[in-house]
Amino acid sequence: NGLLTWFVSHSAWFRGDDEGNHEALAQLIEFARALQSDGDVLTQLVSALEEMQGGEDATTSASVVSEFDAADAAPLVDCLPLLYSLQDRRHLALVLLASEIERLATWTNPLHMPGRAVAGANEFPIPSPADAPKLWKELVEVAWTTLPRLAVQLTKRFPAALIRRQVEALVRANAAALIDVPEAIPLLVTEASVRANAPALRLLVSWAPCEAATAVALLSWKSVPPHNLVVQYALRVLRGLPVRDVIFFIPQLVQALRADPHGYIAQFLAASAAKSSIVAHQLLWNMKTYQEKNDDGEFLDGLLGPLCTRLEETILGNFTAEQEQFYHDEWSFFEAVTQISGVLVPLKSKPEEQRQKLYDELDKIVVGEGQKLYLPSDVTQLVRGVKYRSGVCLKSAEKVPILITFAVEESDELFNEGHESESESDDDDDGDVGGQGWGESSSQASASDRGESLALSGAGGTAGGAPSLRWQGCIFKVGDDVRQDMLALQVIKLFDAQFKRIGLPVYLYPYNVVATGPGSGVIEVVANAKSRDELGRANDMPLKEYFISRYGPEDSADFAAARHEFIASTAGYSVACYLLRLVDRHSGNIMLLGSGQMVHIDFGFIGGLSSPGGDLGFERAPFKMTNEMAELMGGKNSEHFALFRELVVKAYLAVRPLAPTVVALFELLSETGLLCFKPGLLPLLLDRFKPHLSEAQAAAYASKLVDDSFDITTYLYDKLQNIQNGIAFYK
Repeated sequence: NGLLTWFVSHSAWFRGDDEGNHEALAQLIEFARALQSDGDVLTQLVSALEEMQGGEDATTSASVVSEFDAADAAPLVDCLPLLYSLQDRRHLALVLLASEIERLATWTNPLHMPGRAVAGANEFPIPSPADAPKLWKELVEVAWTTLPRLAVQLTKRFPAALIRRQVEALVRANAAALIDVPEAIPLLVTEASVRANAPALRLLVSWAPCEAATAVALLSWKSVPPHNLVVQYALRVLRGLPVRDVIFFIPQLVQALRADPHGYIAQFLAASAAKSSIVAHQLLWNMKTYQEKNDDGEFLDGLLGPLCTRLEETILGNFTAEQEQFYHDEWSFFEAVTQISGVLVPLKSKPEEQRQKLYDELDKIVVGEGQKLYLPSDVTQLVRGVKYRSGVCLKSAEKVPILITFAVEESDELFNEGHESESESDDDDDGDVGGQGWGESSSQASASDRGESLALSGAGGTAGGAPSLRWQGCIFKVGDDVRQDMLALQVIKLFDAQFKRIGLPVYLYPYNVVATGPGSGVIEVVANAKSRDELGRANDMPLKEYFISRYGPEDSADFAAARHEFIASTAGYSVACYLLRLVDRHSGNIMLLGSGQMVHIDFGFIGGLSSPGGDLGFERAPFKMTNEMAELMGGKNSEHFALFRELVVKAYLAVRPLAPTVVALFELLSETGLLCFKPGLLPLLLDRFKPHLSEAQAAAYASKLVDDSFDITTYLYDKLQNIQNGIAFYK
């Protein structure tokens, strides 16, 4: 029982170095062998007692009771039921140990390198639920009888449909035994139990709070019909979240209003907005995207438009005088910045006049003394001034997106309104410098800053003369829907958090994007970066030569460090690109940071069912991999490329448990009309996580994705973009 209790905890990936993990694996194998050997003795004992119970002579066998006479051994026969139970639990324990051995062996040696293998790792096969359904039915019953929460964990370790169905039935029939187990919620709240209005759902009023993502998923009417008790349970969980997490899920929470007949979700959002101004602002911006009307004054979204309008009125009506002033300052400041784009449209054919007009309009934008402003895309970035001569008019078919750079100070102070102080932000602070902040007399950028230039690649650098401030560039888009970018970056943020949680050394840069109205939004510029297109225009050389020219000879420490960063980031984005099916991966959408990391931007085509050129599906590789990228890593047969492959495999294994969360994030946005939502999207999204595969099988699958990434269509797409749009790439 003590051993089985260890498996009650959710299986997690392993921190620590290779040596420590190898030692742990060897100890697990030794322990499993001992348990197996002990089982042989137990089997002999049971067989002998069964013979004695049947009146047969057990002394002729090699039984462990052969040294006793019948009178001495007779009392042991009464122990047979206990011994049968012990056999069942030992069998279950061996299967669980085999599972853990496979997981640890896969993690420590994902590429099956002979020098890293641990002897005995393959001695313990795991019976397939498909091949042995009767055995697994018995194992589930043993787990439930021993510890009900252990049966819940079986569904996570062995995601077979027959196991899940059996555990779901047990949970519905005996829900009270799991009321303190939040992981059991997805097994209790199913379509079948909700449609049947199962009595067990009444226990939700006192059920232990589940994870935030699970609670948000419960609000999706697509997979589970709305149920008052389920919604109230989910909102009870969400009320306990910190402001940062509420903001993260706002796109999904707004969509949940579509299935809110009793107004519970609207009440929760209104109450959250009353407690926190930044929650109110983010809600109002998101809801604006669904309040667009046609020429007849009718909402384009006939369901959500009126709901958002009523909720907006409630939120604004609940503002205190201080909150109202804060809202007015924030809203009017960035509305003025966004409207500059419309002023510039008539001057598209006159670039010099257009640039001067942009400067003239920016001169009108002033951060007032004592004003509380922050970047709409990131509430931790407090605006202290504007880099007036940094404005850039960007290319667009009809509108004029503009790039503006702000002097910002990183702070969590806005999170603390009505709440206790939250933990420090995990956001990347590349370019920021510690030290004392500006004094009160320097609360905004001075007029002299208006003469300074700031290249796009330096849009995250330190603001001159102000150690605690830095420059942050933002693109203000008008006429473009950025909600799909928001969705992709939500998932990338989840992946990034998972990698950090388990200490996996891969890199992602989840920059911030926010939709501020119908067809408008704010996109943070990736700091200290240049696109592969820009590098190609300036230097027609492969990546390896560029790295040598920038970081030094191939055998230098700086080159090695930059190459390692490139490998770590390419691995992270390879997994993200595959799972999200990010396409349109030409050189203009791939950035290189100054320290060597690769960052993907612009997620206009995600999901795998939409692509440039009328959904031709031209890019067929799982993710972008070119010969020059492989050459920078040392070639396909090098140890550095092997490291890349290993990181891809581990990153894939690490994020597979997030599949239900990712699917829920997409599912809740499925009525938005975004380009990615086409029939079959959600099943394909889930399938890319391969939830039915074991860890060893998933590792082999991920390794094959690396091989499949060398696809001729990647080169042909780059060539097409070069011919049509002049986007540079190395041939």
